[in-house]
Amino acid sequence: MTRVRPFTDKKTGAVCTSGFLGTMTVTDRTSAIVVSGSLPRYLHGTNAVTMTRVESKEAVERISNDLSLPLEAARAYRIDIAGNIILRHPVGDYLATLGPWKQAQRKDFSNGNLSYQGGRSTLNFYDKVLHLNRSGDKIPEHWVNRNVLRVELQMKNAVKDQIGQAVFGRDLWDETVYVKAIQRWKDSYLTVEKLKLMEDMPMRNVKELRAFIEYLGVQALGYDNGLLRIKMAKGLGQITKDQAKERRRALKKMATYPKGEAKGLIEELDRKIETLAACYR
Repeated sequence: MTRVRPFTDKKTGAVCTSGFLGTMTVTDRTSAIVVSGSLPRYLHGTNAVTMTRVESKEAVERISNDLSLPLEAARAYRIDIAGNIILRHPVGDYLATLGPWKQAQRKDFSNGNLSYQGGRSTLNFYDKVLHLNRSGDKIPEHWVNRNVLRVELQMKNAVKDQIGQAVFGRDLWDETVYVKAIQRWKDSYLTVEKLKLMEDMPMRNVKELRAFIEYLGVQALGYDNGLLRIKMAKGLGQITKDQAKERRRALKKMATYPKGEAKGLIEELDRKIETLAACYR
């Protein structure tokens, strides 16, 4: 372990140490030793791969040997699970079809990333090739000139409640726990509300044109931002409870353009998420 540095534990006031084992961070606290980091990056030098259960076991055993600690018996307090999906169209087109997620607040970032950040989980969607370019990491050959979407679920708190049991190091390659984590990842994506994507501005009649412009307006405003503004107006007494309900219903209707021609992006992404979840190793 290199680059060891002392720090003060905020809870106990004790002086602790933190250092690095390859790409993993190892923190020696007064009550426990905390190991954190990406297992794929530790084992392969990149997270542009899909870890198998055998490789998860290999990574944990290697870290255990290097630290002389039985990490197979260590408690997992955070689990991140992700999939890299090759798609037919630019990643941004698919992100435009994703609406609210009831479990967390939606956040769009200037770099094109989309994140749903909640108390227990964070769900991220982003262009993995663009991310590798920005970080200076090597792009796998089969990803060159391809559209690769990374869907990443970070279970940051209450892992036991989200998986249905306490999770230890040895469970990271246990098939039952592995399947539960993948199911949680898939279900998180499936419960994100989907919005339809427009190809062309409709000109056949004024009604369709108005609906299209309303749809674009909601996208520019942000659906969650619109809901927040309605909530604030109700809280300030500007509108009644029934009026707030009516406006939420109208906003939801404007956020979905029912007669527009979609590119089949949602169907493609749904299908590939299901396939990736079914083909675990």
